[in-house]
Amino acid sequence: MKHLLSLRFLSSTLLVFALALGELSAADAPASQPADASKRLTREDVEIGRLAEFLRPGEEVALTLSWGIITAGQTRLITTLFQSEDGTRFRVRVISESRGIVDALYPIRNDSESIIDPATGRPLEIHISGRNGKDKTSATTVYDYEAGKVIHTDHIRPHRSGTAQLPDEPVFDVMVTMMRVREWGLKPGDVRTVKASFEDDIYELQIRALTEEKVRTRAGTFNAVKVEVTQLGELKGFFENGGKMWYWISTGPNPQIVRMDMKMPVGTIRGVLEYVRKVDDPTVSGEGTAAH
Repeated sequence: MKHLLSLRFLSSTLLVFALALGELSAADAPASQPADASKRLTREDVEIGRLAEFLRPGEEVALTLSWGIITAGQTRLITTLFQSEDGTRFRVRVISESRGIVDALYPIRNDSESIIDPATGRPLEIHISGRNGKDKTSATTVYDYEAGKVIHTDHIRPHRSGTAQLPDEPVFDVMVTMMRVREWGLKPGDVRTVKASFEDDIYELQIRALTEEKVRTRAGTFNAVKVEVTQLGELKGFFENGGKMWYWISTGPNPQIVRMDMKMPVGTIRGVLEYVRKVDDPTVSGEGTAAH
């Protein structure tokens, strides 16, 4: 059941599915105080030329997670700009919660927050906090560009803390990586490689566009490109255990992740788009209209 509920992977930061986004290991990760959000900004408050193209502030995306015919939970991704002491910052918050029978057997509540420099798109910090069953999670990952290191601190399990060298190219957590992929306009046959981080590990991922398909969701029916994500080099975590991952990204304006599948030894966890809506304040919840 723990393996199945690597729903954690879906939260982690997509943390990757964090994409969690664990078994790239469901980050038993996060929490510190969120950055000052006293002033939330809009995209218009930042020079468009200085805002990394893949960032979409003021967006809330929800996906329903299922395992076979069982509804297992929900993941919500919320993006905002805010003003910190060090300047304008972009926040990606991923909230994952179990539901139904899964919640009764193994409740999961994970809240991850990625702080990104909106001018470069580079991650600055990742905070994760939550609970997986009876296990609490609390960790912080800091990207130190002057030292060229990524520093991961697990506040509950110190033996999981560590550091790694940052590569020359920008490196993102898995969920933010897939937010970037939305803007690539991939077509079947296209292949790209990108580096992604998880805790103190750096992964080289291959993104391959496979086919064009129609995807039916609660938010509508979308034309989408199916994308396969594989790890290159020595396999780790989720991939080492035989895990496979696919995303479906809608085509046309404002491309969106409309479906994602993670295949594991116990079966496939599926996330399907529930809704997309604009938000002014990520702490406020309400009904929104589906975006097509």
